[in-house]
Amino acid sequence: MRKILRYLNASDYIAGTLAISAMGVCRDFAAQLAQSLCDWLVRRLWVTVRLHEKDADLLLAWLRERPEIHGTSELWLYAKRGEGKSTRYEYEPEICYTTRVRCQGKAGGQWLWVTREARENGEAKAKVSFLGHDKGLLEGILQEGKEIQRRKREKFLTVVQVYDYGKDHGLNWLHPQDKDRKQPGRSICSVVLPLVPGTDKDQAQVLLDDAREFLNSESWYTERGYLLYGIPGGGNSA
Repeated sequence: MRKILRYLNASDYIAGTLAISAMGVCRDFAAQLAQSLCDWLVRRLWVTVRLHEKDADLLLAWLRERPEIHGTSELWLYAKRGEGKSTRYEYEPEICYTTRVRCQGKAGGQWLWVTREARENGEAKAKVSFLGHDKGLLEGILQEGKEIQRRKREKFLTVVQVYDYGKDHGLNWLHPQDKDRKQPGRSICSVVLPLVPGTDKDQAQVLLDDAREFLNSESWYTERGYLLYGIPGGGNSA
């Protein structure tokens, strides 16, 4: 062993090789340690949420309303064409392009990084990243997107169609399509129907009150497990 050590000390080439190897091992160890520390910090401080289909559509509907989108350099044209001549043009971020958006939440301002991913089988996909673990801001954005879609649906006639997917799947609903702009709504006062016996209301007003009560009772039906959506012919109307 002493002979080997004396030989190594006498050889500058071997000593230099060992020194360089030791430096390389230390460098790789330091790089792996720094990467592990960085990954740990990202997992502790950074949250990434992936959205699919309907949730991604809600996010994109909200994003198209943001003024920051029009200031970006890479955009995707989103056009909704009706059966008439009217066409609605909107813009959303390019695929795989990350857009930074400043949002105001309950705890103050917060930055969001939104990446719109490529569609698969016609389904929208998106990814949202932000600092912290509070997801209330994202949930609020999805609610705003739902409200934006509702406002736009009020201006268009929504047509729901049935499509036969074949013997393996059978009938199912197609996604609603905005066909054309609605005409101005007719007042319920202009509908003349007989009075309901025993009351001072006509049948039109009673039907309207019944529809409003049904629409405002979503939580009641949810708690009792009523299924109000399903395939055509599944007994939903009953």
